[in-house]
Amino acid sequence: MIISDEIWSNYIKALRDINDEAARKMFAYLAKNEWWKSGKAKQAAVDYAFSIATASGEAATAVACEMYDAIVELTTDAMLAPAVPAQTATYAEVAKAVNGTMKTGNPEIISGAVSRLVKTAGVDTTMQNALRDG
Repeated sequence: MIISDEIWSNYIKALRDINDEAARKMFAYLAKNEWWKSGKAKQAAVDYAFSIATASGEAATAVACEMYDAIVELTTDAMLAPAVPAQTATYAEVAKAVNGTMKTGNPEIISGAVSRLVKTAGVDTTMQNALRDG
C-alpha cells in the first residue's frame, strides 16, 4: 500500500502551516516590541521565541507522529511501538539561534530561525522513530 497524494499533501500542508504560524507570531512580536534597544528587551524576545518554538514544535512532532504511524500501518505487518515525539528545541538552542540572527537586525531572518527550529522538531521525530524501528 502507498499513502495517497491527498494524505501526503495534507501532511506537508499541516507542517508548513505550523512553521509559518510560528514565523508569523515571532515576526508580529518583533514588530510590536523594540527588541533591539536593550539587553532586557532582547532577553524577552528570546523568551518569547522559546515559547513559540516549544508550542509549535510540539504541534509539529504530533503531526509527524501521526504520519509516521500511518506509514508504518500501511507499509509493514510488524507490530511496532507508536511513534514518540522528538524533543523540541532547548532554551539554549533557541537563544543561540535568536541571538545569532538578531545581529542581522532583520525580523524576517529572526522569525525564520524560529520557524526552522520548529521544522527540525518534526524532522527529528520522523528520524528518531525510523532509526528506532530500523
